[in-house]
Amino acid sequence: MIRAVNNLHRIGLRVRALRLERGLSQEALADEIERSDDTISSLERGIGSTSLETLERLAAYFEVRLRDLLGSEDDPMPEQSVRTEMQITLAKLGRSLSDDDLGIAIELVRVLAKSRKSVKAGSTAGTKPTPQ
Repeated sequence: MIRAVNNLHRIGLRVRALRLERGLSQEALADEIERSDDTISSLERGIGSTSLETLERLAAYFEVRLRDLLGSEDDPMPEQSVRTEMQITLAKLGRSLSDDDLGIAIELVRVLAKSRKSVKAGSTAGTKPTPQ
């Protein structure tokens, strides 16, 4: 049973990543494959079950093989999909914060981004190209 839940969750993450990479809402994707918004929402959250026909429609719409949409436990999520998931998680966490706490979180992220840029600039500033 746990393996089936993990499979549904993994498929849902892949569908969500593909949808977001194309800038689609759940509603727009549902319209494209002639399914309900609830079907897409449930699939992305890895709850319930979905039909093979729905999965085939998704694979055709996204122009991927069904086996690639399904993936396997040994098949890691593409790097872009992992980044998309982290951005979704950050947005969800932000929605749960008060306005004051959200402002603080934004400043913390700005400081982190600025410090990362400084570190990158410092690490490349004094380097010389290596001769070939």
